[in-house]
Amino acid sequence: MTFYFAELFKEVVLRRPSRRAIPALDGQWKANEKLETCPAFARGLQEADAIAAGNDGLVYAASGNTVAVLQSDGRLIDSIGGFQAPITALGWSESRGPLIAAEGLGVYAIPPGKTRELLGGTEALGCITAIAEADDTIYLAQGSTRNRYADWRRSLMEHDRSGRILRWEGENEEVNVLASGLAFPFGLAADGPANEELVFTEAWSYSIRTLKLATSGVAVGIDNLPGYPARIVADGQGGWFVSFLALRTQLVEFVLREPKFLRRMIGTVPQEFWIAPSLSPNDDHRQPQQLGLLRTHGVRKPWAPGRSYGLIAHFDRAFNVVSTLHSRADGERHGTLGLCMSGSRLLATTFAQSAILLPLGGTHES
Repeated sequence: MTFYFAELFKEVVLRRPSRRAIPALDGQWKANEKLETCPAFARGLQEADAIAAGNDGLVYAASGNTVAVLQSDGRLIDSIGGFQAPITALGWSESRGPLIAAEGLGVYAIPPGKTRELLGGTEALGCITAIAEADDTIYLAQGSTRNRYADWRRSLMEHDRSGRILRWEGENEEVNVLASGLAFPFGLAADGPANEELVFTEAWSYSIRTLKLATSGVAVGIDNLPGYPARIVADGQGGWFVSFLALRTQLVEFVLREPKFLRRMIGTVPQEFWIAPSLSPNDDHRQPQQLGLLRTHGVRKPWAPGRSYGLIAHFDRAFNVVSTLHSRADGERHGTLGLCMSGSRLLATTFAQSAILLPLGGTHES
């Protein structure tokens, strides 16, 4: 109880917002319907997750255990299958072509004119969440060394800080650790004119961080975000687009501070019914929900405290938010996991609607 009174004293008397306090969706974060009403690039991609665009003009999208290959107009022309595990991350290499991370199997490359090949040293890696290349060097974000990618809810509930940023050394076929002890790094991108640092999202600390490659020093770009940041991609103008897995809620934040309840819930309740974020709306009567989420006269209110949400934010180089695109509680385009730039177009996946979206309407504008 002392902790709660101390937090209340700081917020009310000293006027210092607690770092635990969820920021209001105000100002540039103000809710809108832009993500719900934007055009779709492609549909029918079950469990749409990671996405990457190649210099070959094609778009690669993870869908379960396969990778869908689409033309620039969104037409499906091929698929890359044969993986015995879900695809958790995608990337593009100038010399190696598409890069594909399969859960627990490692990272694969498909060089032009060649067959699929495994990057040596990555065989035992699991929960790879993002892949980036800079100066012919491949960098990996590993969300957790304790949990599988599909068990991201468990990672959150266990306060898992076993995530790492890795560098794959092609000459020696070795994987070196650049940063460890991270709270589920989800997105990764190279930054700077000489690619001297990486920018990555840390989902369970609600933050975006930078990593100096020369010193392996980690610094905070922005923290206490209103949601769980997922993938990040450069906007081509010095800023960043960031997708969000879901919004933070007061109920989940409260549960995360109750270790006894967490242990009992994890041990006795199926994951999909935990008091935790979700990637899609669910009307199952067994799901946990607050009274405000119940339908009234057959309608779910857009401001309801839902477990799932769709959100993409645009930040400038100093990590000030420029604009946001939302799919609110009454929408369907939730679970915005994948994000990439294809030329001047921003592409984003929505897990709930099994689709790829054009959040900016096919043009590059704020």
